[in-house]
Amino acid sequence: MRVDLRKTTRRPKIYTMKKVIFLVFFMLTTHAFAADKLSLAELQDIAVKENPKIKSMELEAEMFLKRVPVARSLDDPKLKIGLNNVPLNNFSLREEDMTSKEIGISQMFPLGDKLKIKESIAFKDYQKSLEKLRKEKIELLNAVRMNVYELLSVREVRKIFEETREQLKLLIETQVAGNKVGKGVLSDVIKTNIEYTMIDEDLTALYQGEEELLSKLRYLTLRDVELKEEKLPDVNFKEPDYESVKEAVLKNNPELALLSLEREQSEKEVLLKQREYYPDLELGISYMQRDNSPLGMKRADMLSAMATINIPFWYKKKNIPMIEESQKKKEMVLKLIEEQNNLLMSKAKVIISQLKKWETLYKLYTEQLIPQTELAIESYVVRLSVSQTEYMPIIDTIRMLLKYKREAIMAKKEYLSNLSELNALMGVEVLK
Repeated sequence: MRVDLRKTTRRPKIYTMKKVIFLVFFMLTTHAFAADKLSLAELQDIAVKENPKIKSMELEAEMFLKRVPVARSLDDPKLKIGLNNVPLNNFSLREEDMTSKEIGISQMFPLGDKLKIKESIAFKDYQKSLEKLRKEKIELLNAVRMNVYELLSVREVRKIFEETREQLKLLIETQVAGNKVGKGVLSDVIKTNIEYTMIDEDLTALYQGEEELLSKLRYLTLRDVELKEEKLPDVNFKEPDYESVKEAVLKNNPELALLSLEREQSEKEVLLKQREYYPDLELGISYMQRDNSPLGMKRADMLSAMATINIPFWYKKKNIPMIEESQKKKEMVLKLIEEQNNLLMSKAKVIISQLKKWETLYKLYTEQLIPQTELAIESYVVRLSVSQTEYMPIIDTIRMLLKYKREAIMAKKEYLSNLSELNALMGVEVLK
């Protein structure tokens, strides 16, 4: 039997090439769908650029901007075409001297700067849309920062739990080795193992919390993202000056800015309603063409001009109620501004107080409680090595150290979160 060597040697080459192509494709697709590792500033930038609500509000602002020149434009002119003084007995256009064909045009001109005021009102709508957009951006950026701080704090706490677990594992091994030579106590090993298992339970909850926070960040940024940072950013503890904060809030807070624009717009609306007392002037011009008489006599064409004004005769029923309504709206907005001022100042005071609280707690944990507890553990370990102390106080002290480190991270996270809230309150778009 004759064997074709070309067939037997070609198949393995084809199979190998397929595997190579598959592996290359797998590597490329895996890289393409890998999560982007981004910094906090990059996450904020992406969130603002990609958020569909932000894009929608930007388009809305453009729409309001296009309405501004329209508000000041005149009404369309009126074209007049007609027949004048046509006799009813024969409908002839030549029999009567006054019979004519007419074409004319007229234009209405509002008096009292009405168009200018309407343009100003339309521009206030545009400014309000920009403030709403800025408010949405600030809230979005604050949400991104809050989730990032929460995520980084969870990761730091998880690392502390993992380090503590390794310490407990080492203690278990030490006690097991001591038990084999008659020095360790089996009950101590069991108790330490329980603590070890409890940390596994906490780690499971932390891993789950980390995934939930990543999902929120992916929702806010509309992409699969991962953080470059692994720890919370360093904090330069500095108590904000209330007067400076108050000045910034009054000047830059988007909600106050919106209400201020609403007040200015209501003032313009009151002024516009008052201007309705002014009449509107309509100017028109017409050209009238007359046919020759039945005897062939040439009749001269004519030109007419006219000015018409409207009389606000029903102002008591129409204008006065509308003016009163606009004034009530203005008063309402002023009350809202006063209430919002009080609310924001109260929030600012609470946040400043919270910042001071978390700063104090963070320094208490990091400068006193944690170093003292670490010294206590070192002392217990030394004494345990020469069998001069009980075993469980070491476990209790390790548990306390774990708690203090966790609380220190929480204090730092809360400080950063409150600082972010304060920046949002002052209308600052923090991108650092």
